Amino acid sequence: MDERVIDKYKIHFINDKRYYEFDMTNLLPSLDETIPYYFKYDDIEIYSNSWNRMTLSILSALDNKNHKSNDELLMIHYFWTKTDIFSSEKRTNYTPFRDLYLNTNHTSAHAMMNIQGLLKAYNIPLEKCYFLIRRHISAEPEEVKKSIRADTIFAFSRSLQLKGYSSDRIGIIVSNFRTINEILSKVSPGYNDFFLFDDYYYFTNYKAKLVEWLEKRHYSEQDKTYRAVKRCLDLLDDFYKNKNFYNDLSNTIITNETIKFLGDEIENLFLSLNTDVIVSNKLYARMRMVHYELLKSINQLNNPKSIYKLASIYFGKKYYFKEPFISRDKSANLSNDEIIYSYAYTMDEISILKLNQYADKMQLKKLDNYLLLFEDASDEYIQIDESKLIKKDKIDIAPAVLDKIEKELLYYLDSFGSIDSETYAGYNSMPSLNVSWNKYLLLGLCRTYFNELISIKYNRKQYKKITFKLELKQK
Repeated sequence: MDERVIDKYKIHFINDKRYYEFDMTNLLPSLDETIPYYFKYDDIEIYSNSWNRMTLSILSALDNKNHKSNDELLMIHYFWTKTDIFSSEKRTNYTPFRDLYLNTNHTSAHAMMNIQGLLKAYNIPLEKCYFLIRRHISAEPEEVKKSIRADTIFAFSRSLQLKGYSSDRIGIIVSNFRTINEILSKVSPGYNDFFLFDDYYYFTNYKAKLVEWLEKRHYSEQDKTYRAVKRCLDLLDDFYKNKNFYNDLSNTIITNETIKFLGDEIENLFLSLNTDVIVSNKLYARMRMVHYELLKSINQLNNPKSIYKLASIYFGKKYYFKEPFISRDKSANLSNDEIIYSYAYTMDEISILKLNQYADKMQLKKLDNYLLLFEDASDEYIQIDESKLIKKDKIDIAPAVLDKIEKELLYYLDSFGSIDSETYAGYNSMPSLNVSWNKYLLLGLCRTYFNELISIKYNRKQYKKITFKLELKQK
């Protein structure tokens, strides 16, 4: 994106999403169609995507540092409203705080003005506060949208080129989105351009809405327009879903030798395992064992998901790919467990309950080893409780938060040597997340993000009553 535009509008990219820095000294903000994201003052750091929760979290943090009595809170008033800020009695649209109630019946702009008022009441200088917000696409500046659109089209076209599409074909696909975006604007006036999405889950939601809109108007696979729309949206879906992969691929030299070795190892696995179906993790493990230096040379692509994606690009016409499987042909029979694995990888949230319900519905035998599935899926999913995993992109943990978690774990392990899942009591020192801290989340984060640094030693390997010990890996 144009650096001038980024600086002008104070845009910050976190996990590829756009956030805007808000000037806290602006006492008459225009914040329609916005949600909060991050607040920082001194040692106070708060993440929240709800104005009510953000307000209460800031208030609680301020009051912990400088306690105010109920009488002092009841005396707080703002110039822009005659409504009581705090009440000693329960009222509609007032939220409990201690044994009082805080008025949280606000628009986005008034919610920010409420936060500013509370900060001033606690004698916090607004110019020393840092606040990030997220804007709905319809509320973003036109200059920003123009720059984002150009960048997306360029990167999307590049992904198609890497797949072997000709320049003429790419031009036709991109031009088809003029019509597709016109349809999108009828489905949802707020979202009128598929090239502006920076959240994959929002994109898939509106993609589904558009297809549903067409089907309600009696379009089907028999119609050329319907097929063209779905084909173009599926290509854009693949780009958004694997955006980081395509960016890394654009910046990495993939030699003919690398492609040859990748193809050779796929065939070697088919032969050595005497099977027509292999799993992506086995392919990566084989490449890591036999071609370790080659994997190091491809930098950011050195992971199971990227190796699988590379294979699908270069050998998509030779083999059949359905994550996490590669098979010799589309009709190859999957084993009982492979069918369940394939179903699991279609979901944003994998739960044992859903897998068992699917097994019953399909008259399949339930998995014997759920822990193995949790480990196999850890490249893309994070375990959050005893029986559930969520895609890491959906939890959306900011890099700065991950860095804090890593530092806290390394400090503890350096100090005490190990973490025992049954006695560890350090969750209070961890940053807050969208999910509650527990031993399963700790285990899931170590599997997904810190596997190169921290070893996991299971004491009990049954998923229901699992116990484990974490230790630093020997260098």
